[in-house]
Amino acid sequence: AIPFIEEHGAIGTALDKTIKNFIDTGKLERVEAPVTPNVKEGYEHIFGLLEKCKWLKEIDFVEHSKSILNKEYVYSGELDAIGTYEGALAICDFKKTKQITGETKKKYFMQLSAYAKALEGEVDALVILSPYNEPIVTTEIDKYFGHFLISRGMYKQRFGI
Repeated sequence: AIPFIEEHGAIGTALDKTIKNFIDTGKLERVEAPVTPNVKEGYEHIFGLLEKCKWLKEIDFVEHSKSILNKEYVYSGELDAIGTYEGALAICDFKKTKQITGETKKKYFMQLSAYAKALEGEVDALVILSPYNEPIVTTEIDKYFGHFLISRGMYKQRFGI
């Protein structure tokens, strides 16, 4: 049996492939079936939710899996997608989480704001996308980037890196 964490990772990987394929082709199609019944069931559940998401057609995706580098603050990462949402160029992050509130939402926006700062002003909004929810949007990039820098400073102080 595959451990619980590996099952969720496999579902996330399959979901990621599905979204990338959608951005590339404009078609929402199933990818190769994951290997265990639990993974397959979880993927099918989320795929079914994705088929009902209006936001998939409301966002004009222009790029996915973009690597970023911020030389000033010395960090890098890979954002999920960039697209136009409600007239604003936005960094979009895909989550399979049901509840995105409070501290979780703040952490996600901190991550996305770091990506936005690495792109040096190219984007105007940050969007969290989940098949369970309507898009969660902010334009407060500077605010969340400030939180990111504080959190990063605390991490550096604690771990020395």
